[in-house]
Amino acid sequence: MLASILINLTEVMVLTVTVMLLYTYRYIIGAAGVYLMAGVFYIFTLLTDSPRFVNFTNLSNFFSTLGSGILWLPFLLLFIIVYEQEGARQARRFYIGLLLATASFFFLMLMVFGVSASSSHLFPEFFAVSQDFFKSTGRMSLVVSSLCHLFVFAIIPTIYQFTSNRWHIHGVAILVMCIIYLALDEAFVAIYAACVDSARAYQPVSTVVSIRIATAVSLSILGHIYFKIYPSVNSSQTLSPLKFLSGFFRGFNSTEQLMQSLDEWEERYQVVVENSSELIMLATPSGQLLNANRAATKRFRKVLNNPDFRLDRYITDATGNPWNWQEAMPAQDIHDTTHLRSIRQYRNLFLRIPGKRPIDLDINVSTATLNGNNIAVIIAHDMTLQREEQRQNRYRSEAMMHSQRLESIGQLAGGIAHDFNNMMLSIQASLDALNLKYHPDGEAGHLLQNIEDACVRATTLTSQLLGFAHKGKFHAEDVEVPALLQHATQLFLPTAKGITCKTICEPVPLLIHCDESQLTQVILNLLINSRDALANTPDPRRITIRAESVREKLPEWDFRPDRDSSPDDYLCIQIRDNGCGMSSAVKAHMFDPFFTTKSSGHGTGMGLAMAFGCIANHHGWIHVESAPEQGCCITIFLPRAGTAAAQSASSDPEESNVPPSELPGSAS
Repeated sequence: MLASILINLTEVMVLTVTVMLLYTYRYIIGAAGVYLMAGVFYIFTLLTDSPRFVNFTNLSNFFSTLGSGILWLPFLLLFIIVYEQEGARQARRFYIGLLLATASFFFLMLMVFGVSASSSHLFPEFFAVSQDFFKSTGRMSLVVSSLCHLFVFAIIPTIYQFTSNRWHIHGVAILVMCIIYLALDEAFVAIYAACVDSARAYQPVSTVVSIRIATAVSLSILGHIYFKIYPSVNSSQTLSPLKFLSGFFRGFNSTEQLMQSLDEWEERYQVVVENSSELIMLATPSGQLLNANRAATKRFRKVLNNPDFRLDRYITDATGNPWNWQEAMPAQDIHDTTHLRSIRQYRNLFLRIPGKRPIDLDINVSTATLNGNNIAVIIAHDMTLQREEQRQNRYRSEAMMHSQRLESIGQLAGGIAHDFNNMMLSIQASLDALNLKYHPDGEAGHLLQNIEDACVRATTLTSQLLGFAHKGKFHAEDVEVPALLQHATQLFLPTAKGITCKTICEPVPLLIHCDESQLTQVILNLLINSRDALANTPDPRRITIRAESVREKLPEWDFRPDRDSSPDDYLCIQIRDNGCGMSSAVKAHMFDPFFTTKSSGHGTGMGLAMAFGCIANHHGWIHVESAPEQGCCITIFLPRAGTAAAQSASSDPEESNVPPSELPGSAS
């Protein structure tokens, strides 16, 4: 008896291991093959177990031992593995597959042994056994056996989950499940034998009971080892025992839920894409747009209706060359999916829409297919603000170095100017003494007059050097900017023949605390430079002077030396012309002492240097925007009267030591 138990147990264990290995490698050998094998095994087990219900002539003892419910146990373990590894939804699909396999089996049997009974002469022995097996009582036993096992299969996941939640040991849960299944199976056989006259007499055998218990224990150990090697997705969770059964009732409205889910995902997709700040577009290989989100549509709005619209006509590189669209969309076979994983990145591109400011773009392009055609998924990031911030930081850094360099020159110029001014005073005093004592005339008087004129020019130059060095005389008072500009333009207009000069002042109080004579000289020097820049410019030649309050959105405000400054504390004076402009090299040195682009004898090179020092002495700064043949715009920022910056500007410049970090600079 022991040998019989071991042989049967070995057969069941080998079969169970084979089933588990096939399921484990289902993605390698194909999931369809595994589930087809499971269906065949289900039908085979059903046929094996059916002789217990009815006494067939030829098959009454064919499966004496394995046909006592033992062959169901490996299949039952496979069912639980599907439930644990893939969830209740996949287990329900597995169960529905059993229903379909049962229905297909009975339909096939009716077709073979009903319609095709005339072909029995081909396999007489097979048909002799089969006709006995599938006679009316045999079919009844198969139907009853199928219904019984399908019912047990429906409640087994509930029993397993309840036991697993209680002890959290897979082996115990599998053992309890197998024992309950065997008990129910034996109960169904006994009930069927008692209720059906043609049923086989119920005869429980102790040997079969021993094999059942040994098989249940062995499968529980094997299943526990399997779940240790391949943990289930819900191993650390406590699930509802009725989750498997309740899913069938929820499944009746699954189609409606699926449609609602699809609508919800579509709405989420639209919300994410449409509200993204990125420019998201779908384009054909020719560069035509198929679809675009709200951000992209806003950027291309002016040109989207153009029938000849193509992306490479509006997206260019830094030099203005069209975007190489053919490189972004290589011609490839739509069935070749290797190129779909590649993402091409393009940096430093520009979107140039006529009439709008160019936009800096970084673009990622990936290839996809739509309706069997290649398309490009384009995601463009607007880098304008970041690049502008980088340029401003670079300008501020250059301006800081420029200011430090000018500060060093100013300190040197200030020291020389003081000594030079004292020498000029000594020479002038000596000239005055000679004129009073000798009253020279003729050639001697003429020579002394030349010396006196040279002293006056040297004194003026010394005064300009002291202004550049922040050491000039400072007589501060509250001054209205419109009155200051009116005075400066009255002095300038007689020399501005053929030039239209327009002054615009914001109709609000524009009051500064300053040395009026020095600022008048600064404005006059800047106007004279603009006049000289317009010398060879065709009409109309224009100079516009504008005074207004500083606002946060003013472009020039981003170049302020002190990032903590408030725009409410400052006002600005802007002088713009449409002259010849300046190159970057000229802008880099325009405030250097004695630097000039004018011909010899037509400029000392100290006008802008003095303006720079004077504005710095008033704790302001100068910003310059210019390009060759694009005119020039010089913006002066000055503190309003009553602010802390204005009060510090009114202190004695001889005692004021402005650190280089607060010195202004040009945007060069």
